[in-house]
Amino acid sequence: MKLVKIFGERNTSTNALKKLLEENSNSRMAPSVIGEVAPRVRDLVKIATKTKLPHALCERLIDYGFSGKTALNSWKHTATNFDNIDDLKDVHVIFCVRHPASWVLGLYRKPYQIYETNYSDLKSFLDLRWTTAGRERLQKAPMSAIGTYNAKLESYTQLQDFLYYKSISYSIVRHEDFAVNQLDVFSKLAMHLDTPAEHPKELTRSTKDRAKDADYYKNYYGKMLWLKDIDSQSLDKINNEIDWAQLSQYEYSPIWDRLRLGAE
Repeated sequence: MKLVKIFGERNTSTNALKKLLEENSNSRMAPSVIGEVAPRVRDLVKIATKTKLPHALCERLIDYGFSGKTALNSWKHTATNFDNIDDLKDVHVIFCVRHPASWVLGLYRKPYQIYETNYSDLKSFLDLRWTTAGRERLQKAPMSAIGTYNAKLESYTQLQDFLYYKSISYSIVRHEDFAVNQLDVFSKLAMHLDTPAEHPKELTRSTKDRAKDADYYKNYYGKMLWLKDIDSQSLDKINNEIDWAQLSQYEYSPIWDRLRLGAE
């Protein structure tokens, strides 16, 4: 496939995967962020940010840039509950996923599109509800982190069924697998790429934090060190409220205290 469309929630390695595929194949990534979909809107957002206009205005501008866009040109973090996927016919679709406990912690640390500030720790963050962005395709409903995760993963299942019915190819990339072995992930995607490199090169630095290299991520996610930063009450809430039934295909399951203590 010359064209690839990546979907995935925030903090699921979508940027890094995009870069890996672009640097090691001739495949192109379909537009997925505002600068690629509507450059003029991106410029307006930059001006609004520089002049310190309200975050809500910037969000509305970005939503406007994505309004009316088809599946191919939709926001990469959107809920994929599309009515029509005709423009994905000759595209390979990739879904980036991440264990919900790890993902919630990542969103707490980097709360993209969340401008509520009335939380002080992970426990209070899990109780927080915010109005979802229009481009998330969740009807701008107030949702929590766990509610957002459940809704997004449900939409992925819906689209995967739709793709299967339409005989459109798709792959799933787990954030943890990508962190531990980029080249293994690449080898599994190679058959769907245009002229994949025979000897691909992994990314050596984070696309978001230049201080972190590939070895850091291999150790941090390979050994599940992130579990040390999730308190027992938060872990219980995640275990009880995540829709685990829809995560079996990703081989994700609840993490109980005995496993958590083993990680510590």
